Amino acid sequence: RKAKLAQDLVAGLKNGQFYLEYQPKIHIDSGEVSGFEALCRWQHPYYGRICPPEFIAVAEEFSLYADLGDWVIDTAFSEFQSILTNNPDLHIAINVSASQILQPDFVQKLQHKINSAGFPCNAIELEITETELIQDMKKTVEVLEQLNKLGVSVSIDDFGKGYSSFYYLRNLPVDRIK
Repeated sequence: RKAKLAQDLVAGLKNGQFYLEYQPKIHIDSGEVSGFEALCRWQHPYYGRICPPEFIAVAEEFSLYADLGDWVIDTAFSEFQSILTNNPDLHIAINVSASQILQPDFVQKLQHKINSAGFPCNAIELEITETELIQDMKKTVEVLEQLNKLGVSVSIDDFGKGYSSFYYLRNLPVDRIK
């Protein structure tokens, strides 16, 4: 099944089987919507709806996450642009993997996508799971610092599920913990 899903994932991206759902982020004090998290979904033509942990694991195992991640970023920028026009204080959170952000050209590609879309950097929040962040701490810190210089926020997602070390936390230039 994994091999079949890996093969189908590439075709699914080209054939419109993937889509984004937007989960509102609510400010706890005011109850107002402060932004949205883009959540990737896959409606497979044979298997039906594939749960994200399954297709994300397949994407990682078969080195397809960069393709999937690029699609998510491009789609979120495109779809969220019109929302930002009328609501400039909102932000969009996008999940990325460590394998994606540790690609040598990730920050440059992201900056190009931002510039091409005319998307404001301060409206972007990248979410990375805690366990992925510490795989290559030195390189991770370098990339996170570059993202901070661009004005892109970074959050640690699923904090407490992995190492939960405040030592690592102190050394990572992140804006939020989820």
